[in-house]
Formats: sequence, structure tokens, C-alpha cells
Amino acid sequence: MSVLVVTDSSACLPPALAAEYGITVLDFHAEGEGDEETTAGLGALELTACYARLLERGGDDGVVALHISKELSGTWSSASQAAAVLDGRVEVIDTMSGGMVIGQAAIAAARCADEGGSLDECRGAAQHAIDTGQLWLFVNRLDTLARGGRLTAGQRLLSTALAIKPIMHLAGGRLELAAKTRTRSKAMERMVTLATNAYRDVAEALVPTGSTEQSEAPEAPEPSDEADTAAEDAELAVGPTAGPAAREAGADTVVPADDGVQAADRHGGHGTDDEGGTGTADDADGADDADRADRDVSDDEDGEDTSETPDRPRIFNFGGRDRSEKGEKPEKAEKADKSEKSEKSDKSEHERLRLRRRAEEQVPLRDLPRVPMHLAVHHREAEDAAEELRANLREQLPECVVISVVDISHAMAVHTGPGALAVSMVQD
Repeated sequence: MSVLVVTDSSACLPPALAAEYGITVLDFHAEGEGDEETTAGLGALELTACYARLLERGGDDGVVALHISKELSGTWSSASQAAAVLDGRVEVIDTMSGGMVIGQAAIAAARCADEGGSLDECRGAAQHAIDTGQLWLFVNRLDTLARGGRLTAGQRLLSTALAIKPIMHLAGGRLELAAKTRTRSKAMERMVTLATNAYRDVAEALVPTGSTEQSEAPEAPEPSDEADTAAEDAELAVGPTAGPAAREAGADTVVPADDGVQAADRHGGHGTDDEGGTGTADDADGADDADRADRDVSDDEDGEDTSETPDRPRIFNFGGRDRSEKGEKPEKAEKADKSEKSEKSDKSEHERLRLRRRAEEQVPLRDLPRVPMHLAVHHREAEDAAEELRANLREQLPECVVISVVDISHAMAVHTGPGALAVSMVQD
């Protein structure tokens, strides 16, 4: 015998597929009629009885139970209670999803069981399908979903007061807004875009990072012997203590050997004067003292008092006004600020253009790695729209993606209403 698989009608699994893989499908309970119709989740007692029958039929190899997200129904809680009674022979998986995401997970578990997989292996196969699955849902109005408590008042307001036809994304077990559209045709176009982008994200993740850019990037030229020799000559000509600007000047920069003060600094305080005699550091100090005395006299004549703020940097303008006291920026600083702002603006514009070119130059899907997936278009009383949506998806996605059309089950249609469309995508 082998592991058996059970799910509920939220999986929208076609009866033919369920029979082919031996999957048991339990129907939700419908209550009321017309606009007042609603559904009730499966109870712990009926789930315990179902699991026990499957264990007896499967020779106690185990059961994998896949039910709708626990955020949308109390069925998962009841299933956990039922599994606790059966000594761990039933693996209840929180699918955090609905529709054919659950259906494909059930098929994956059933295939693994047919190949002789253990209970843990079957659970792993189902979990892989759930982890890679996504579901987008479009409904004409959100009233029915909101009436069942599955949407917030703000989400309901979108389709009622604002006349918006939203596309919902079932993520993390909850329905979240994925896109806002005004018409049904725009909603269908957007669903094609969402599914195509989801496939692209998975395919691009399989491309080795930087492989294309690194192969096309030109190699940096290796430094030649002539360049090394020129650099050494420039270092010798300029001197090891020269600043960066002097080093950049290279061999064209000549250091005057007959400058008394500078030569004294370079040669430890001794240099050669113009008359061929030997100058000393004391002579240089004397010249510096004389220069400072001349500057002090000039400052006194101008009437400037520097004794009160000796450490404050002074910025003078030839007009006679000290801008450092007024706190004003010099003209050069203002120009530098304007230049910096202009440069930042240019960079942001360049970034926008780069992103736009990147979007326009996207790698075609046919050139990306092939990722086998199963995509299902769900509908409720909208077969023509579902076939049109399927054809549009077929034009965009590669042949490795299998696309099918399934009916939304009655239990799900109670909450979605007529005319609903959904797209599920699961990686094989």
C-alpha cells in the first residue's frame, strides 16, 4: 500500500484529475440560499472519520491532508485536532493558499506516493509546490468576500464607493491588494503581466550572477615597463616629500636648487645662496621675522585689531568687509553649492534613464533558463474570458509552462461571485 492524499473543495481540483491520482476531495458545507448563501468549514469529527478510513485503506502508511489556509477557514484547526487523535500518522499541511495551488500540491504528493515515497517525502513534495505557488484573484465586486469577514472595510470600499475592480493576491494565507483596475479588460491584461513577471523573477534567479556582465567587460590593461620607468623618473625629479599635485606633474616639475630657504628645509637647514656662500637656518628665521613685522605694521595702519580673536579664521573681501563676521558664504562657496546640487540632480536623472533603459532592454523570456511550471486559469461562469486569458498567457510564456482552465468550485464561488477569474502558478 502507499500514502494517501486528501484535500477539500477549495482546491478546485477537477474530478478527472482527482480520480486519476486517487485523491480524496471533501466538500465544504453550503448554508442558505441566494445572496444569503455561505459556507461552513469541515468539523473535527468528520475529518477524524475520513482520516481513519484512509489509514485503513492505505495500510497505515500515512495520510497527507491539504486544506485551505487557516487564515480563511477553521478547517485547518479541525484537521489538526483530528490528526492528534491518530498518533501522528496524518500530516496536516497549512497551505496558506487556495485554488489549484492546493490542487497541484495534492497531485505532487500523490505522484510521490505512487513512486513509493514515504510519508515525509510526500509531505516534502507537497510543501515544495506550496512554497513556489502564487494565486491572483479578480472579482467583479468584493461584497461577498467582505461579508464572510475575509476582507477589511477599506478593501471593500475599493469596489463599492470607488468603483475599482481590484486584483487580489493570496500571500501568506491572506488576501492582499495586488493591483487596481477600472475595467475587466484592464484587469485581465494586468493578470497576464503579474504572471509573466512572476515567471521572469524565477527564471532570472537561475542565471549566474554577473556572468554576462563580466564576460562582456573589457579587461584592464596591464601596466607596462615604460609606465613604471616614467613613474620612477617623476618620483626622483619631484622628490619623496612633494605633494600629490607635484607628483601628478611628473618629470616636468623642476625643483629650484638655488632657493635658499627651501633648500635649507630640504637639506637639514643648509642651502646655497646666490653669491655662492653658505646660508644658515638663522638667516631664514631672520627674514621671516622681518616679513612678520612688516605685516603687523600694515595691519596697524589699516586699523584692524587682531589681538581679540587670534585663532578665528579671517576671510577678507577686497571691498573691505569681513564676511566671516557676517556669517555669509563667499561667492566661491555659493558656486560650489550650486554646482553640487546640479551634479546631484544630473545623477538622479541619469539613474532614472538607466532604469528606464534597463526595463526596455529586458532579456526576452525565450533567452532565460526554462522553468517548468503549471498555470491554471480559474473561472466561475466566465468560460470565454478564461479562454481569452489563457490565450494571452500562452503568447507571453514559454512552452515549458503548462496552462489549463478549471472551474471555481461551488464553495469558493459563494465568496467570489459569478464572473470571477483567478490565475495560479506552481513550479514543478
